Amino acid sequence: MADIYVLQTTNNYKYIFRLVQTLDPKSLKPVLSLELPGTSAENSLQMQYEGEKKEYAISWLVYNNNVDTADGTYTSTVKTIEEQIAYVDQQIKKPDLGVGWKLYGDIFSGSGTPVAFEYLFFKVDARKPMYAIGTARFKVGTVV
Repeated sequence: MADIYVLQTTNNYKYIFRLVQTLDPKSLKPVLSLELPGTSAENSLQMQYEGEKKEYAISWLVYNNNVDTADGTYTSTVKTIEEQIAYVDQQIKKPDLGVGWKLYGDIFSGSGTPVAFEYLFFKVDARKPMYAIGTARFKVGTVV
């Protein structure tokens, strides 16, 4: 799988998800089901009351490989496991209002897919200090 990266559009900070383990797209179009008394399930009414929702969950390996995962977009290089975790948490997944993000890669539109950064988790195993596993979830749409 080709590299996937996220761009924090407020200050154009980039993070490259290297060695992606899983990319889980999920689409949801909520439906309200109305089962009328005395009718079969096939005759129930299905009412769509919201538009489509979409999200992406990405799991990747965070490791020391002497390559700047910020791709030169940050004020310093981001190479070590510790630097990558701090950078993604403090600069990419910034809690400020009005911060926007776009995902780029083969399955996303060429101009990037606008997303909201919803979830970030790192699993660091002290018995295996050579890498950590990162997981991020993004909801598709423009942040307002």
